[in-house]
Amino acid sequence: MRNLIVRKIIICLGIACVLLCISALYQSLHSQQSWTLLSHYALNKASKTLRVGVGVDVGNGLGNTDIYIDTDPNNRIKGSLLVNGKLPLVVIVDPLLDDDIMYLGGTGHWYHMTQRILASMQESEEHWAKYYSHEAEKKSGGRPPLYDIDMNSVYIVFQEDFSVKNLGPFMRMVLSSLTAKGDVQNIHFAYATKVNNLKNEIVHLENMQIVFHTNLALNPGKLFLFPSKEVDGLEMEVCGKVLAHITADQMIKSGYQFFPNRKSFSTFQSAVAKTCSISQYDNTANMTNFSVIDDSHLDVTKGIIAGHAKPIVVPSGSVRRIVIYQRDLSRQFDDTEGMVSKLKHMLNEGQPESLHWEVSIVYHSDERAPCELVALIQKATVLLSSHGFQSMLLLFQPTDSLLVEVFPKYYFRPKVYGRIQLGLRANTGIARDLLSFESGVASSTLTTWLGPLLSKCVPYSPICRHLLRDQDVYMSKHDLNYLANFILKNIT
Repeated sequence: MRNLIVRKIIICLGIACVLLCISALYQSLHSQQSWTLLSHYALNKASKTLRVGVGVDVGNGLGNTDIYIDTDPNNRIKGSLLVNGKLPLVVIVDPLLDDDIMYLGGTGHWYHMTQRILASMQESEEHWAKYYSHEAEKKSGGRPPLYDIDMNSVYIVFQEDFSVKNLGPFMRMVLSSLTAKGDVQNIHFAYATKVNNLKNEIVHLENMQIVFHTNLALNPGKLFLFPSKEVDGLEMEVCGKVLAHITADQMIKSGYQFFPNRKSFSTFQSAVAKTCSISQYDNTANMTNFSVIDDSHLDVTKGIIAGHAKPIVVPSGSVRRIVIYQRDLSRQFDDTEGMVSKLKHMLNEGQPESLHWEVSIVYHSDERAPCELVALIQKATVLLSSHGFQSMLLLFQPTDSLLVEVFPKYYFRPKVYGRIQLGLRANTGIARDLLSFESGVASSTLTTWLGPLLSKCVPYSPICRHLLRDQDVYMSKHDLNYLANFILKNIT
């Protein structure tokens, strides 16, 4: 009796196992068939390889091509979410609606936005190396990935329309240089209402709208200036490969050390040169070793970085140029034409023609092509500007050069750009000079009389700060003499 029961149990278990196997086989075949009928395919004509995902039937005249099927549903992407059958490269910018940067000038502010972008530079470098490695492996005959990566297009995606629409031409150039490295042809500036991070560094963008498009191969002199009428207003749903992720948490804060070493700074300069199709920088001149970044190197009474390695040497036959950068709103220089005339006289009087200085004025405008501006700054021996975001142009000055930053009367804050210069000295060995000083003349009767009192309340009162900080800058004869003497002493 006991043996009969055991035999029946064994038979029942055997029947159950057979039924389970049949069921599993049926489900597998059914799943495979339904997936194949709803699959996306991208045919690589060179390798005659077919990659299959989710979206379209694969059984139409494909011949003997090899088919690689990724059985993990989490890795499948609908064909409609690819761009020309490939994953585009994507730079994601975190939401900025409640971000401090919106109260400091927004995405168009050269200093604060660059400070944030530079923090993601290393990530984009690592991803570029990784993706190029994948492409090289594919070309060498290795097993191809499920999806091709479009290495010739980058989408820079914000998460609000105002963030990308307020992004001026200059910041579009900086963003492109730091992320795309000048190695791609098409740069798209867009926003998406929802960003979903998927597996394998893939991001899903919903309701993405392209606002600006730049083709680096066309008319370099006018890059980043105009919205693309062809794409403006079209909404897309796209998946892409993450190239970089720009967040507030990564913003560079410590010691204004924008570049950790000389290589990173050279990479930045090279990327700008390639993006703008301008000459490469000379990073061999006036190099030395500095190891300390602290305010003891910054003379806060005169704004001079102490410890000059040696005077700036202008190569024989080169033009000595001073570029005066005139702001468009507050802190404008008074009588720029008079400044030009007086500086020329002070610098050139009694000097041989070969040592004469050219002095020119650049007026700030969002309609100015950023690459033209960079090319101009790249050739300036001295950049003269009142305090403001435009002093970030120091990143584009030649290795042997001088930045002169002039502050309104009673508002002297040389440490911001002074510390950036100190960071460049300590981390890159570039002994570029900085001179900053306070204008000797206040711009109004109010600040003349109340300036000393207002300066004491600047740290505590936005009103005091506004009254002093937003003054125009008057360059007295004494100020111009001081500047001319400094230039003649430190530039040979």
